[in-house]
Amino acid sequence: MTAPSKTPERPGTVTAAQVFVALQAAALFCCGTVPALAWWPSFMAAIAYYLPGFSEVDSRVSVAMVVVPIGAAAYATVVIRRLGDGDRRGRSWVGAGLAALIVLAVAGALLLFAIEGDGHLLALISALPSILLQLLAWMCTHSEPTERWFRECESYLSEPNQLSESENIGDDHAG
Repeated sequence: MTAPSKTPERPGTVTAAQVFVALQAAALFCCGTVPALAWWPSFMAAIAYYLPGFSEVDSRVSVAMVVVPIGAAAYATVVIRRLGDGDRRGRSWVGAGLAALIVLAVAGALLLFAIEGDGHLLALISALPSILLQLLAWMCTHSEPTERWFRECESYLSEPNQLSESENIGDDHAG
C-alpha cells in the first residue's frame, strides 16, 4: 500500500525518516558485522585467552552475527512500510529501535569492558552511526509536518475497516 491518495502529499520528513531507517540498517551491518567478521579470528583468540570457557559461547556469538543483520533488515522493511502507509505505529517502531540500539551498544560496551578493560569505547564508537541515524529518523517522525500527515492519514486508514464491517453487518441481516 502506498501513501493514501486522499491525503496531501507525503512530507519530506517522512521520506527522510524512511531513508534514515534504511541507512541505519546498512550502518549496523557495515560498522558492526563486517568489521567483526574481518577481525573475528583475532577477536576469538583474545577471548580464548582472557576467558578460557568462552569457546562454548562462540557458536552463539557466530549465530548472533548472522541473525542481527537479518533482524535489522526485517525491522527496516517493516518500519519503512508502516511510515509509507501513514501508520502511526511506524513512529513507535522507530522509537523502540532507537531504545534497542542504545541498550545493545551499552551492553556491548559493558561486555567488552569486562573482558578487555578498554575496548568499550570502540564498541560505543562503532555503534554511533547506527544510533545517530535512528535518532534522526526519530526526530523526523516527531516533526510537525509528519504529525499533521499522520493525523490526516488516520481517517483514510480507518475507512476500509469501517466499510468492511458495515458490509458484514448488512450481509448478516440479509441472510
